[in-house]
Amino acid sequence: MASREHSNDRVAPAPIFRAAIEHSEDVVIAHDLDGRLVFANDCAIRSLRYSRAVLLGLRIWDIDPVWTKGFLDGAIGALRTGRGMPRKGVLRRSDSEEIVVESCVSLVEDSGRSLVLRLARAVRVDGEAAIWVGAEQLRDLVDNLPAGAVLLDGAGLYLNRAAREITGIRAERVADLDTWFRTLYGPAYRDLRQTYQRDKAAGFPRRTTVEIRRADGATRFVEFAAYASRSGEIWLLYDVTERRRAEQELRRLKSAVEHERDHLRRELDAHRLLDFVAESPAIHEVLEQVRAVAVTDASVLITGESGVGKEHIARAVHEHSLRAQAPFVRVNCASIPGELFESEFFGHIKGAFTGALNDRAGRFQLADRGTIFLDEVGEIPLELQSKLLRVLQDKEFERVGEGRPRRVDVRIVAATNRDLEQEVEKRRLREDLFYRLNVFPIAVPPLRDRVEDIVPIARCYLSRLTQRYGWRDLALSDEDAAALREHDWPGNVRELQNALERAAILSKARGGPLQLRSVLGPRRQAGRQADIRVRTIAELKELERQNIVAALEQSGWKLSGKGSAGELLGLSRTTLASKLKSLGIEKP
Repeated sequence: MASREHSNDRVAPAPIFRAAIEHSEDVVIAHDLDGRLVFANDCAIRSLRYSRAVLLGLRIWDIDPVWTKGFLDGAIGALRTGRGMPRKGVLRRSDSEEIVVESCVSLVEDSGRSLVLRLARAVRVDGEAAIWVGAEQLRDLVDNLPAGAVLLDGAGLYLNRAAREITGIRAERVADLDTWFRTLYGPAYRDLRQTYQRDKAAGFPRRTTVEIRRADGATRFVEFAAYASRSGEIWLLYDVTERRRAEQELRRLKSAVEHERDHLRRELDAHRLLDFVAESPAIHEVLEQVRAVAVTDASVLITGESGVGKEHIARAVHEHSLRAQAPFVRVNCASIPGELFESEFFGHIKGAFTGALNDRAGRFQLADRGTIFLDEVGEIPLELQSKLLRVLQDKEFERVGEGRPRRVDVRIVAATNRDLEQEVEKRRLREDLFYRLNVFPIAVPPLRDRVEDIVPIARCYLSRLTQRYGWRDLALSDEDAAALREHDWPGNVRELQNALERAAILSKARGGPLQLRSVLGPRRQAGRQADIRVRTIAELKELERQNIVAALEQSGWKLSGKGSAGELLGLSRTTLASKLKSLGIEKP
C-alpha cells in the first residue's frame, strides 16, 4: 500500500490510529528491504509465540518458509506499483509448528525509508504493542485492516475500508454520534444511543452483537468489540450475518429434530420397556420405579431370578435416561475368567502381559458418558472389587500396565440373582461396594408372581416369531392359554419364550396348530398326582400370604440374615420386601 497524499482535514491524529493497531486482532508485522523484522503487534507476538526481543531479531524467512532474499528482491518491484500482494501461506512459530494465514503484503515508503508491511489473518489475540510508523502510514495500515475499524476522536468518526463495506456508508468520516446511530439504527437510534452511553459509563463490554440497517436498507448482524484509549474510542467490527443465520437455521433444525424425537419417544414409550407386558400390578410397580430412577444418575441394582428379564430392565433405565444417545455396554461378569477381569473392565496397554499385542480399551472406557451394565455382579472377584469401587467413587481407573489414571463418566446398573446381603455376610462381597451399587434397588418378580402377564407375553412373542420368519399367524387356543397359566415356569420369561419357539417350530414342521402340549405336556405330567386339587389364583395368593406371615412370625419379623424370614423362604431381602408390599403385609 503506497503512501498517499491526504489533506490535513482528512488525516486523523496518529494516536487513535496507533490505538487501533494495538487492539487489532490480526497479525501485523513489518520488515525492511533486507528482510529484518522491525515491528510486530501483540497479536503477532502471541500467535508466533516469540518474545518481542527475539522476534525482532529475526528475518522474514525465519518465520515464512516461502520467502527468501531472492524472493524479496523480486517482490519489491511489484510492490512499488502500489498494489498489495494477497497470498495464502503459513507462518512458522517458535515451536516449529505452522499456522495457516491469509496475508496482504504491501510496501510503505515514507521519508526515504522503505518497509514491507504484512497484515495476516490468523489467530485473534488481544494485546498491546508499541508502534513505529507515523500518522500517514498508520492511516494506511488501519484502512487495510481485515476487520472493520471505526475510530471516534475529536474530529468525529473515521471508518476504514472494511467498516465502510460492512455498514454501506461510503464516506470515510461521519460527523457525530447522532448521525452514526440514526444511519444504522433508524427510529430506534435514541434508545440505542442511551444504551451506548450506559455501557460506556460502566466500561465497554468486551463483545456485543447488534443488528444494523445498512445505508442500502439491508440488515446485517455485526459483532462489535469496543475499546477506550486516551485519544478516543475504537470499535472493531466483524460481519457475522452469515454465521448468525447459519446458527438460526441450525437452531430451527435442532428444534424440529428434537420435536420429532420427542414425538417418536412418546409413540414408542411402551416398546422402550422392551419385553415387559405390564398387565400385572407387580410389573407395573417395577416400571414405575424404572421411570423414576432413569432420569437420575443414581446406581441401580436389579435383583431377581434367572430369566426374569433383568437386562431388559437395565436397557429400559438407560433408554429413558439423559444418556440414551450414548453407549450401553453389557458385561457378563460370570463369563470372564478371573485373571482377565481387570483387563476386560479397564483395558491394557501393549506388552502389559503375555498376549497383549496391542493397546485395548476396557468396557468402562467404551461406556464413557453412557451406561455400563454389570450382569451377575456378584461374580466379580473380591480382589478386583476395590478397583471397581474406585471407579464408582472417583470416576478414575488405570489400564493394566499403564501408570496414569484415566477419568470416565459412566452410570452403573448392576444385576444379580444372588442375595448380595448374604454375600456380604460371607465376606465374598465388600460391604462398601454393595452400598455403592444398591443406591436404588429394583426387584423384578418371577413369572409365577405375575400370572396375568403370561398369556399377553405369549401372544406378543408369537407375533414376533411370525414376523421374523414369515410364518402364518400362530394363535393360542383357550386350552393353550390355560396350560401356560398352570405351568410353574422356573425359568421365567426366558423359559416361556424358548417353549413358545419350540412349539412354533414343531407347528411349522407338522403343518398344524401350535404344538404347545408337545412341549409342556411331558414336563407337567412328570411330577403330577391325580389327587391334587386345582386352586384359583386368589387361593394361591392367600396361601402365599399365610406362608410368608408364618415365616415372619417364626423369625421375629427379621427380613434378612441368619434365621430370618428371607432365609426360611429362600428369598432376598428386596424380593421379600416387594412381596410384603404387594400382599399388603405389615408388621403388627
